[in-house]
Amino acid sequence: MIGLSAASCSTKEHGKKVEQNSTELAGTWDLGCSERDFMGFTCVKESLGFSFIGDYERSIRLHDDTSCKTEVGRFDVKGTYAVLGATANTNDGTRDINLTLSGFEFTVLTDSLATVLNTGNFCGRSNWAVNQKVSLLGLDCTIGKVNRGDVIYDIFLIDKNSLFFSDQLGAIGFHSSLIRPEKLDTSHPYVKK
Repeated sequence: MIGLSAASCSTKEHGKKVEQNSTELAGTWDLGCSERDFMGFTCVKESLGFSFIGDYERSIRLHDDTSCKTEVGRFDVKGTYAVLGATANTNDGTRDINLTLSGFEFTVLTDSLATVLNTGNFCGRSNWAVNQKVSLLGLDCTIGKVNRGDVIYDIFLIDKNSLFFSDQLGAIGFHSSLIRPEKLDTSHPYVKK
């Protein structure tokens, strides 16, 4: 997570961005071992980081065991975010958020995953190798084509030290539709570090 504070901003544009974003959201949030299937790998662990000036980073670590002990691959997503205010769909404090992508990378961490991805020609590539970070921006993958500047339209709620997103955020967090989700996923809370 980028450790930036509002005091480091010097332009009016950055100052305005700080006002628009939630100081309550700023910080690092972790999602413990969670069952979500991706290409036969059953569990993920996540870390989400939000800065005061509107940057975010998301790390999604794939595991091939239900206790999340064996990490096989990792997605790294980064971009900017804007909190838009209370959502029109609920009256429980849920707010709208837009996440704009600037980076989307994948790193293979085991030979077995490299073999699976190469056999399946994942993202049009047959040369996946261990510990090689690959940008997925612009590639046509089974998860969809993701481009720099794509916007994820979502909702969130902070309840004490727990952060909830929509039931459509998924392992990658990309919606092909411009329609904002209406339902929170309360079964997968992110906890503030």
